Amino acid sequence: MALAHQSGPLSGIVAALLVALFAGGCTTAMVFDAPPRAERPEEQDETTSWWRLPDRSGRFELRQVASARPAELPLPVAADATIAPPQDLYERLRRGFSLPDLNTARVRQRQAWYANRPELMQRILERANRHLFHILEEIELRKMPAELALVPFIESGFDAQAVSSAQAVGLWQFMSFTATRYKLRLDDQRDERRDVFASTSAALDYLADLYGMFGDWQLALASYNWGEKAVARAIERNRAQGRPISYSNLALPEETSDYVPKLQAIKNLLLNPGALAPLMPPLPNRPYLSSLRVPADLPMREAQRFSGLAAPQFNALNAAFNGANIPKGERVVLPIERLGEFEARMHEFLLRRPPARGRK
Repeated sequence: MALAHQSGPLSGIVAALLVALFAGGCTTAMVFDAPPRAERPEEQDETTSWWRLPDRSGRFELRQVASARPAELPLPVAADATIAPPQDLYERLRRGFSLPDLNTARVRQRQAWYANRPELMQRILERANRHLFHILEEIELRKMPAELALVPFIESGFDAQAVSSAQAVGLWQFMSFTATRYKLRLDDQRDERRDVFASTSAALDYLADLYGMFGDWQLALASYNWGEKAVARAIERNRAQGRPISYSNLALPEETSDYVPKLQAIKNLLLNPGALAPLMPPLPNRPYLSSLRVPADLPMREAQRFSGLAAPQFNALNAAFNGANIPKGERVVLPIERLGEFEARMHEFLLRRPPARGRK
């Protein structure tokens, strides 16, 4: 159903968001209204990014690009001990924003596009609420900008089961060759691109390496989207022509030119809690997910039953498993409050299960 014909709470949210957008100094109402997903190719989708083509040279080498700034990650500003930690996770996220803001027509177009789709925003934020604490914890441990926690927003809509037409998979949209390079397990039992814990670690390793190459987070994000070699070649072309080598001055594909503006658009919306309040009730600043390892092979259908979760939610959290069983020693991912009941029901099931044939 087209949002333009809606009435009631969602239409009020649309109005509030758009008022907030254009009250901030944008004098022209530039609304980028893409056609529905089914009517356009995936590479033009405004909620996800499909891109990474394999490096056909057969030679991947991480190196620092000539004349880039030093590769060290910036040190965070020391926290003020007098300021209490935020109780709301989105406030914690906002406090960690540290990248320079981008203020361009592209940003305003993408911001208006998201603001005009509250149903889409609500679905993505509901998925983000499950994963954001863990992602932000990992980012803070690595002293990286909090804006990187928004990358899954534009990559996959925080959908661990997302698969692109180019076969990029998971929250962080890893291609298989990049996943293997960053030690993610891909076999007939597990695809760790769909595991929030493993894939987040790999994605942040990759982004740190890209920052090490380019010394600039915008170029690192462009490389995450387009590939580091392609960005390095674009830099070399600009350098040869005596032109600046910043993100905004490079000749980039449309998808990559949109990448940082999309991230900035989401950041801008999160920085306006008044407009987003109907879609963002307080989110406790505490873990949502945990995991435990199963002591024996466990059928997925039984694990789902023990969890007390609906099948779609359980499968979304455990999308890394490729088969009908969770193999012995692997971890099942659950909301923290479900762990105790799950463990008790699982052990009761395993005690009652007859021994496998040939086992005494």
